[in-house]
Amino acid sequence: MIRRFNAVRTIALAIAIAFAALPAPHLWASQIVAPTGAPIVLDASKGVIIRLDRPCSSVFVADPDIADVQLKSPTVLYVMGKGAGETTIYAVDQQDAVLLNSRVEVHQDIDRLSRDIRQIDPGGRVQARAVDDSIVLEGNIKDAAQGDDIRKLAARYVANP
Repeated sequence: MIRRFNAVRTIALAIAIAFAALPAPHLWASQIVAPTGAPIVLDASKGVIIRLDRPCSSVFVADPDIADVQLKSPTVLYVMGKGAGETTIYAVDQQDAVLLNSRVEVHQDIDRLSRDIRQIDPGGRVQARAVDDSIVLEGNIKDAAQGDDIRKLAARYVANP
């Protein structure tokens, strides 16, 4: 009986050692590539050109509602802001080596909104600023009608007024 127990214990120990020597399953299937470079910051409806060091074969963006990317040549990308928020852009070469992994921050075009507000409020008493995917209006208004006009104007700059 003791001999059988020792044999079972020896086999169990050998199996445990064999499993411990195997690499962890999560390391077999994936590799996380860290972001490269500074975030790309742009306004909605505006774009930037990015020049890559080497030719890429594929580019894509994580959230196409926030930004769009077009491959103009193997080394030139055009990134355009579509809606306020954050997403990530990726570019890979023919061997799937990551050439670009960068965060993209898209903000509302506050400069254009401020110019539009000046047409309603030439005195410049109302200021607009972007906060995440919202717009905050601050200042004094002449009357409720002017305030409502400015609020409606600003609502056109956000996805969910």
